[in-house]
Amino acid sequence: MMEEIEIISLLDHPNIVRLYESFQDRKTVFLIMELCDGGELFERIIAAGAFTEAVAAKCVKQMFLAINYLHQNLIIHRDLKPENWLVSSKEVVEKATLKLIDFGISKRLKNGEYAKSKTGTPNYIAPEVMNGRYNEKVDIWSTGVITYIILSGLQPFNGKNVDEIMKSVQKARFDLESGVWKKVSINAKGFIKALLQKNPAGRPAAAKVLQHAWFDAVIEETEMDTSWLDVSALRTFSKFNKVKKAALTIVASQLSDKRIDDLKNLFMGLDDNGDGTLSTKELKEGLKAAGVKIPKDLAVVLEEVDTDGSGVLDYTEFLAASMDHKIYSQENIVWAAFRKFDVDGSGSIDKNELLAVLGDDTFKEQLSIGGDQSQIAKLFDEIDVNGDGIIDFEEFFAMVRDHEDIVRETNTEPMTNPVKKSPKGGKRKSSRSPKTSARSPKTSPRSRLEGPAPD
Repeated sequence: MMEEIEIISLLDHPNIVRLYESFQDRKTVFLIMELCDGGELFERIIAAGAFTEAVAAKCVKQMFLAINYLHQNLIIHRDLKPENWLVSSKEVVEKATLKLIDFGISKRLKNGEYAKSKTGTPNYIAPEVMNGRYNEKVDIWSTGVITYIILSGLQPFNGKNVDEIMKSVQKARFDLESGVWKKVSINAKGFIKALLQKNPAGRPAAAKVLQHAWFDAVIEETEMDTSWLDVSALRTFSKFNKVKKAALTIVASQLSDKRIDDLKNLFMGLDDNGDGTLSTKELKEGLKAAGVKIPKDLAVVLEEVDTDGSGVLDYTEFLAASMDHKIYSQENIVWAAFRKFDVDGSGSIDKNELLAVLGDDTFKEQLSIGGDQSQIAKLFDEIDVNGDGIIDFEEFFAMVRDHEDIVRETNTEPMTNPVKKSPKGGKRKSSRSPKTSARSPKTSPRSRLEGPAPD
């Protein structure tokens, strides 16, 4: 459980469910997660029988955006199935966002390392798992099975019990010719064949899957709305102090998809290689396509916005730097960030609490602030306007809200993008991409194969 919490806390992607908070009492560990009230993808498949190729491709592409992000970060999920993909809202599935859940048996691997545990859900498990030596390619296989089910409403590998199912999986034989498959395109069949290669070395990596012709053939290309591409907002954010950057990052991480949908779509559209982050090159290409002048100091600005020092903009960093200041001018939204700093729940923040949050090893790494306590003390004194030794909510709120105007006055080169749509010729493909994320025992029994030896 602790490993699951640690892994999901590291993840920051539009197609992966957010973990807001975790806590425990004497008997129970509680995970507070993003609300996804659209139910399981499994339920949508049952209701529809099968999806059209256009709808299926949109769903599967979102899956591979999340999977590619995981694999780029050397994490394998090991339990991909329709029950572990939630639909973010009650909208029709093609208009909603899919969210990956359940990292209970996920595994972090080093480059070239192999996992050994014989674990997973029988119908979706890759053949090599039973040999006790496998890597991230097991996720590619599992998603191939999901794609097969989405397009046909049928399981590719069947059996009356686990042993029979596993024998069917080991043979790796499946039907793509009879019944419903007569109406499925050659591209879609080729896609499934590529993913369900028995030899994992023959399966494409997630990044390669995202370039498959099937997606181009059935997903309608849309223009990216660049009206939210505001470089001046990034520059403003880059000048904020570390406490405000931390506060806005917390605010951004807790906003619902509905509040940030335009920014989310912009982020996904700019992320050309689908790795779940934005490089300087990708942002420059986006600005160029939108007809916006690229500032000379863009690299410097992005370095300041990149609060975790990773060299790229992560999803929440982009949201924190780009979201409308009206959002964090609302007391109830800023209150959620204040509570994170108010460790003891007293209604105020003292120096020890600020040090506990900003001086925490994980947070220091995320914000690149180092261990300089004098720097943190100086920040504290700047926020503690009345000098009483504590930061109350009013002072914290003033810091978050009012500092914006001071910084905006120092900007000498307005960079706001007035363009609403990408100009002709500058079209770019966009990847569209808690009721606690628990599975339903009625439709999704947890049937896993557990080997005797852990990884």
